[in-house]
Amino acid sequence: IARSFVHQAVLGMERFVAGGAWVEPGELVKWLEKPIEADYDVLDAPIELGSRPPWRVLVAPRREGGWRLVLTIHHSAADGTGGMLWLSRLLQRYEEARTGQAPARLPADPPAKRFRELFRPQGTAWLLRMIRRHVRPMDKVGVQNASLLDDEYPRLSESAHLLCEVPDAEWARLKARSEELGVSRNDLLVTASLRAADGWRRARQRPDQRFRILLPTDLRPTLGLPPSFQNFVGVVRSDFSAEEVRAEGLPRLVSERVKLGRTLEEAIETPVNLGFLSAVLPPRLFRLLLRNFDNDPRSFFFSYLFSQVRIPPDLPRPPGTERVWVRGSLPRQPGFGIVVCPDGERVTVAFEYLQAYVSDASVADYRDRFLAELARA
Repeated sequence: IARSFVHQAVLGMERFVAGGAWVEPGELVKWLEKPIEADYDVLDAPIELGSRPPWRVLVAPRREGGWRLVLTIHHSAADGTGGMLWLSRLLQRYEEARTGQAPARLPADPPAKRFRELFRPQGTAWLLRMIRRHVRPMDKVGVQNASLLDDEYPRLSESAHLLCEVPDAEWARLKARSEELGVSRNDLLVTASLRAADGWRRARQRPDQRFRILLPTDLRPTLGLPPSFQNFVGVVRSDFSAEEVRAEGLPRLVSERVKLGRTLEEAIETPVNLGFLSAVLPPRLFRLLLRNFDNDPRSFFFSYLFSQVRIPPDLPRPPGTERVWVRGSLPRQPGFGIVVCPDGERVTVAFEYLQAYVSDASVADYRDRFLAELARA
């Protein structure tokens, strides 16, 4: 998949694996002359899937000295789990070259899988029931949930991010508190994100609306799959009213809904939707419908993204590596996201956002509220 490309025809598209390299390796690595923070649009540059592999590498100077290495992977090829696997292999090859070692043999990848193959053991009746249950495009039109944007009106925007760290002592305290409550530490993080979101909106005198979190989950454990360089992301349905967010029992409510949302029949809503619609609609029409839905000024489907991506402890790291963290790319809806990246004892939180929709000051305000809610958890 790392050396694949996509061919699009009028009625469909297919991913092909090249037998050998067709792009010079140097073309996949771009050296920048200035820090990324002064030129965020380099992170948003599209990947030409018809002529290039679905990934690229950027190397940029940092204002504080040293370098920043950025691996960008197209979501059609990999999710966070697959991305970490690919980063690990690239860094292993780098370390071998840097130290003059002979390249070690990499483990064989499991065969690529299609969702329809994975769902086949469930039976045709089950699959049809999932399609009837989840493929309801018109049910999503006009849905208005609470946003974390200063201005929701559709327009083009570059992305940006703001980083902070959760202190070691706070991270350990959250673990102890989660065990005391009988929930996970991730449940407490989601709870803090919801209460910070509610406080952010109330401070701006926004009306009470339901929060719907875009909460991705790795479907590999549910489907019995090993780590692989593919996209097996489902979405946990996570809806909370303003009254629920303000209630004392929110952590346990979050725990219950996340557990329910991670069951197979719930978590496959997004793959079933995308898989079915892409199978019956020509690619250009499918993309047009997705774009029109995202830009519909009458609706705001997801309030914000929340994701936790653990950095593997055995990730090969060049000497002097300070921090490894992850951010995604956001559509207009939700336009704002929180990605928590535990890396051993260092926990980085990336607040990612679209600059045309939410100001730097508003993101900093949300960050402060989130950290305050963690301290109160």
